[in-house]
Amino acid sequence: MNYGMMPRGKIPPFGKNLHKIQQQGFRPANNIFLVAGATAWNVGKGLLLNFPDETLVLPPWQDAANFFWPVNECHVFIYEAGFTYSDYVDQIARSLFRDGAVRVDFYSPDISEITYYEKEI
Repeated sequence: MNYGMMPRGKIPPFGKNLHKIQQQGFRPANNIFLVAGATAWNVGKGLLLNFPDETLVLPPWQDAANFFWPVNECHVFIYEAGFTYSDYVDQIARSLFRDGAVRVDFYSPDISEITYYEKEI
């Protein structure tokens, strides 16, 4: 058994398929979309239609550290869905890197800008 992939918390909404893919030793062909913010549920449901295995949602104002993110060796694109703060996004990025993400980018439609995060060594 690969103990590096053992969940440390609950799997986030819409993440069960992605977790199963990773348990089988695979990773998705596309980037992972993580939706965070006040309207995360609605935006996430829309993305889910086109990206059923690549969409994750952080329920509004939940602590990302309490989830196990099935993102090992993946590029994660955090999409802001209303009213997120930089400290909150920083905490999400740390949680994603903790669970093996190789790259994390953040996009806010309010400022039309992408922020690139790097894993701290």
